[in-house]
Amino acid sequence: MSCVLRQTVWAIGFLLLALPAAAGAQGSDPLLDSASPMRWKAQLLPETGPELELPEYFDATDRARAYLAAGRYRRAIYELRGADADPIDRAILVTEANLHLGRLDEAAAALEGVEEPSAKVLGARIARARGDLAGAAERLDRHIETWPQSLPGRLLRAQVAEEAGDLDAAIAQYRWFVDQRFLQAWASDPDSRRFEAPEDVVTIATALDRFATLTGEYRTDPSLHDAILGMFVRAYDLIDRTY
Repeated sequence: MSCVLRQTVWAIGFLLLALPAAAGAQGSDPLLDSASPMRWKAQLLPETGPELELPEYFDATDRARAYLAAGRYRRAIYELRGADADPIDRAILVTEANLHLGRLDEAAAALEGVEEPSAKVLGARIARARGDLAGAAERLDRHIETWPQSLPGRLLRAQVAEEAGDLDAAIAQYRWFVDQRFLQAWASDPDSRRFEAPEDVVTIATALDRFATLTGEYRTDPSLHDAILGMFVRAYDLIDRTY
């Protein structure tokens, strides 16, 4: 390493060590925060913010899941480092966090070798984020063939088809949610075990909304608007306000 390069590395290292102390002593400084060393460091450290009120019995996986739900993606990954967590749970949570952060290579690496159904959907989401809609569609077709009742798989397959401009395929996938008569089941008993998970309710409502939008069903059946909106509202208001 040349003398000039070595001095540059030392200078950057000194700044990385010194800037946090300066920031702590003088308060937040927008100019300081926007300096390159601080911006580089911000990509590595967990997000700061108010601590979540988590039960004492939460283990690392529970905490990571809570931080992930709160949008604290780097903190979720940090909670799992060195923790005694289930390898599949760790892989899925780390992949999800990296996917939100746009770290697609890290997301794919964390998911490698995991065969869980949710991992297959995550793999398709990574392909979609890379712009590989054909690859995402192929992954989802295989996933749906194995797990035909996969709500996230069905919704994502429809969304991928819609993004690719294949509206007929998208409507066919969205229609699956109509054919399952989810809306009728919801209208008769929204407290059914089928609708216990807020993510399931939101997935179903999203698919029904897109189907009604693309096919013009909202114009022919005005009651659909309030029915589908009610699913979104209940998912947050009554099922789980932390979702």
